[in-house]
Amino acid sequence: MTLISLTSRIHFAADLLEEALRAEIESNGLQHLVLVCDADLAEAECAQRVRAGIPRQVAVALVAAGDTDSKYDVLDAALERADPSACDAVVAFGSSRAIAFGRKCRQGLAAARHANLTQAERLKTTERDLLPSLMVVPGPDGLPNPCRASISRGMPGGIGKAQPPTVIICDPTLLAAAEAPQLASAFADALGRCLEVLLHDSFNPVADGLALEGIRRALQARTPQERTPAARRRDLMAASLNAALAQSKGPGIIQAFVDAINDVTGAWADGGAVRRILVPPLMSVRGAVPGAVAGLLAELFGTARQDAIGPGLATLMDGLPLPPDFAALGIPAGKLDEAVAHLCAAPDVDLPAPNRLTEIFGPRLAGVPS
Repeated sequence: MTLISLTSRIHFAADLLEEALRAEIESNGLQHLVLVCDADLAEAECAQRVRAGIPRQVAVALVAAGDTDSKYDVLDAALERADPSACDAVVAFGSSRAIAFGRKCRQGLAAARHANLTQAERLKTTERDLLPSLMVVPGPDGLPNPCRASISRGMPGGIGKAQPPTVIICDPTLLAAAEAPQLASAFADALGRCLEVLLHDSFNPVADGLALEGIRRALQARTPQERTPAARRRDLMAASLNAALAQSKGPGIIQAFVDAINDVTGAWADGGAVRRILVPPLMSVRGAVPGAVAGLLAELFGTARQDAIGPGLATLMDGLPLPPDFAALGIPAGKLDEAVAHLCAAPDVDLPAPNRLTEIFGPRLAGVPS
């Protein structure tokens, strides 16, 4: 069975953040908001613009996540600062980490609402019925990986456990102050996600179309001689958006590995840096790229040889100002071994044969089962 569900309202234009946020709040009669962001962005330009888009009469509870805070710490803070029964919406902004934490707050607020119902009311109402709205404003690193329980038939809870954002507000001007490593990570992340979508064997033509366009936009964003800075920012944000939406097709091996790194380290891995390391060997594995997909990719990358895609990607990624390996990324070897073990035990990821898995991780990572 193929289930295709794209339910978010998406605003996409330069300089529209304040207008779009205010319009969503006023048109839906929202009165009580929980704002979620990283602590180092709480006073940054993005936060100031979010606040400027909130009408004065609307009550706001701010939760700023510190570097060592987990999603559970952020949820506890949200429950302390906001009344779950009154909260209309969660607004998460600035980073994929903050948006993932906002997603957790949304689920936790719904669970608290459900727990406050009478027994008779709980029999007629699910937590999903009580979800507040989730409005997200991505920054340079785009949207987080989707909750795997929402896109995987093999995960507990099944499809639909975690709902997509109600509203996504994409304003490319938020990328104007980003430094070169941030933009490079966003590029590698968007490109890598889109490529993984095309390798997934489930049938989802919408996701495939989003991924192909995402690759085209990402490559355009890396051609400064042909595009204005504003156009490159627009293309990069579009590529990131397409990549995140396309991931509804199902989880990929690198997505699962990024999640595993997050789990074993308790930190938030730079998904773009991880993909910069692992996408070239993944795309070079013999038989990993279906023939029809390889032809499309060869055309996008401007090569007549399908077997040149992997080496070409390696050259492209090597030119990015990102760590070249996991040691430079600061992830201890022991934690990488744990992450690989998590990956191999994941019930929702179709892993290649052990020798193929070694082809992907072997040059970069010791301890992969063989």
